[in-house]
Amino acid sequence: MRYLLIWLMLVGVGFGGLYGSGSGSGDASASDISDAIDGNDDYIHNFTVTVAANDSAAWHKNQADFVCDGTADDVQIQAAIDKVLSDCSKGGVVLLLPGTFYCSSEITLRTMVSLTGIPNSNIQNTVVQWVSGSNCDGLVYVADDSEGEALRPSVEKRGQFTVANLKLDSNNDGNYWVINITSDNAATDYIYDCMFERIYCEGGGDSADNSHGSMYIERCWSTRIVDCLWENSKGYGLYLGNANQPRIERCYSSHNLGDGYFLQGSSIQMMQSCGADCGDASTNSNGIVINGTQHAQLVNCLAIANYGSGYRINGSSYSSLTNCTAKTNAINATWSLAGFQCSGSNNIGLTFNNCIAYDNGGFGWFIATDYTRLLGCSLQDNTSGIRLQNTHTGTYLDCIMDNSGTEYSIESPGESPMFALHGFQETVSAASFNIEASYNGRVYIADCSSNNVNGNLPAAIVGLEYTFNVTDGTNDLILEPDGTDTIKLANGTKTDVAGDYITNGTANAADDGCRLKCVIAGVWEHYDSRGTWTEE
Repeated sequence: MRYLLIWLMLVGVGFGGLYGSGSGSGDASASDISDAIDGNDDYIHNFTVTVAANDSAAWHKNQADFVCDGTADDVQIQAAIDKVLSDCSKGGVVLLLPGTFYCSSEITLRTMVSLTGIPNSNIQNTVVQWVSGSNCDGLVYVADDSEGEALRPSVEKRGQFTVANLKLDSNNDGNYWVINITSDNAATDYIYDCMFERIYCEGGGDSADNSHGSMYIERCWSTRIVDCLWENSKGYGLYLGNANQPRIERCYSSHNLGDGYFLQGSSIQMMQSCGADCGDASTNSNGIVINGTQHAQLVNCLAIANYGSGYRINGSSYSSLTNCTAKTNAINATWSLAGFQCSGSNNIGLTFNNCIAYDNGGFGWFIATDYTRLLGCSLQDNTSGIRLQNTHTGTYLDCIMDNSGTEYSIESPGESPMFALHGFQETVSAASFNIEASYNGRVYIADCSSNNVNGNLPAAIVGLEYTFNVTDGTNDLILEPDGTDTIKLANGTKTDVAGDYITNGTANAADDGCRLKCVIAGVWEHYDSRGTWTEE
């Protein structure tokens, strides 16, 4: 149910922010435009240049500084951007009036020059479209002096612009991005304080290899990406590389053939209330990929119906996911795909708080990392529950498991593995099931409606502890110690012969239960008994 609530939140808040309150007629009110030009909006500076499209309303054209003719409209838009660059040392804004702008070449953004449609209107009123055959990126910014920033020698920080309130549509197929923000000199040229808000990117990318895509941003500091939608790209939705302190909020990546989000080498990253559904039968595209990122924080995110993993976290130490949901991912169900896939070197200290893996085609969680923690998480109706591979220490507390296949598996554990599984819940109904030492702390929910359920205990090693609860008492729950181990009941009765066991079968009932703990090697102590337990 929670994934549905998150989805509704994304649609209601994020997409509501995209489409706004405009009528969809393509005609902004006089007060909207007047407020924008007068500087009464956060995006708009005192110096504003307006550009009208060929199909803009007549009165829009009459007040515009530049009017396009519907052919190579990038020429007029670029001229407006360069006019702000040359005429105002403090920067300004190019305001695109409602209409459709048809472009044949890339548009180069400039430092401290923002590009926006009318604030608070329906963004589909103002469309910038790169026509088929233009074979270029869409909006481009390169942080170097050759792009015109030399006109502002006093400006210490590149960037400092906003792109907002626009639909950007690319009909190109190739190594092209709809938005491409990059640095020409990776050693020195950083890009600062850029804002992308209420942007709807459609298309972009290369169908041959699913590279490139909607939006590429690298080497940016303090970038904010808010209320954006990336859709129908042949490659990535958002590719964010080597960024510091970026924030991504209320965004959605949909039906892209590459990964929905690929966050590469960023640090101190916040991603909140974002979602993704990407890939097709020919790709293993993931919803959200965090690669080589330190201290990332994801909150209230949703990965749904991605053909690869919902979340793929690789080499991203000390990152945390809170209240995140992975539903119906790993549609191309290969063995390593999962709702949450954690792997790679330098990937330690991951924490998942109150996350849900539901109905995924692979594992709920695939973990090949050290010191991973799952706290209060739920794994339900996945093909398999959780898989630990080549991993050492992990903590799994108060989690619930009820999946179609293997609930829990460990392959090639690291040296001296330690796993704390306290409160990890698993429902059992088979006539016989094995309780592993590696499942220490697990809570077993026994459904005895169809048959007796027989649990085979591991060797009694000091520190092992398990809890058993009965949900249906039609038949018996039987707990059998290993070899010559014994179980000491609370009343002092003890299983003293190999093959003896304890059972609630004398007066079995729903809500029967107990806890077994090994305090002395070879002996299970019986605690917190509910119902009547006997030695047989």
